[in-house]
Amino acid sequence: MKHLYFILSFLYIFTLASCGEDKQAGSESDSTKVMPTTNVGVTPNGTRTFQLGKVKGYRIQVYTTLNREEALKYKGIFQKNFPDVPNYLVYEDPVYKVRVGDYLSKGEAKDFAVFVNKVKDLYGSFVVKCMVNAIIKPNQDTVISISDADSVQQVTWVDSTGKGIALPTEEVLTKEDAAAERKMQQEDKEEEKTPAKEEKIEPAKKTEPAKVEKNTKFVKGGAAKDSVKKK
Repeated sequence: MKHLYFILSFLYIFTLASCGEDKQAGSESDSTKVMPTTNVGVTPNGTRTFQLGKVKGYRIQVYTTLNREEALKYKGIFQKNFPDVPNYLVYEDPVYKVRVGDYLSKGEAKDFAVFVNKVKDLYGSFVVKCMVNAIIKPNQDTVISISDADSVQQVTWVDSTGKGIALPTEEVLTKEDAAAERKMQQEDKEEEKTPAKEEKIEPAKKTEPAKVEKNTKFVKGGAAKDSVKKK
């Protein structure tokens, strides 16, 4: 009987020890779990990453042709002169358009167009309204120009899913996209034609000078003394 009691006690202690080891192992595995993180922000190697999106904005059109090779030639000329500015080969069947920059305001685009037109082979470039690439911050309510990034070459772009993508260099416009773009550009032209409303300034009311009433009083000695009353 004593032997049976001893064996049962030994089995009980061994079971408790085994359970303790299992719990400890479980806690260690839980502590090594890595929670998923977003790719928008700063990655461990220090590369800045931004979520890339499409918004209405402005680009500078530097060349238009039916020949793809000719378009690529002028795209290269621009890139040689302005290596830090994104440039795109936009295809709208059957036309190839070389467009550059991604600007959220027309003023910014016009300012840069001045420098582009100083390059002999790019003279005649003009600003067009279209869909452009922009940085959309994680909260989805802040949009900034990609030109605000330190350097386009040193930035890793990501899409809305957090997957890394390269900044596109070629775009194809569908018939629907092209129609929407033409409508956008027409609206932009109409806005320029419409003069800004001037606020009406009402003329200031004329103020009449205060009326002066002169009274003459006689005092002792016959001398007259004037008193003036202002109304």
